[in-house]
Amino acid sequence: MKFCNTYYIDDVCFVTKWQILALENRVLELENLLEKGRRSETEVKERHSQLQREIKELTNEYIVLKSNHLSLTQDYQQEVMSWLQIQNIRGSFIQGFSSVV
Repeated sequence: MKFCNTYYIDDVCFVTKWQILALENRVLELENLLEKGRRSETEVKERHSQLQREIKELTNEYIVLKSNHLSLTQDYQQEVMSWLQIQNIRGSFIQGFSSVV
């Protein structure tokens, strides 16, 4: 009987040790996954911050471009009005000159 019990105890010890090693291995895997998740979270937060900065920069650039566009539009309209005035004066001058000749 003792012979069987010794083997049985050895088998139980072996299985128990194997289960402990398997569980320790699983704990290590989970710790690695947790660390990987933390790194990913940090990377995502950094990327989010970077994107927020880029959004602010693009917003500022848009404001500058919009301001420049409005200014150029006003300048263009003034130039067109000046050109039309010159054309009207030129037309009047040509009409006046034609009626004299």
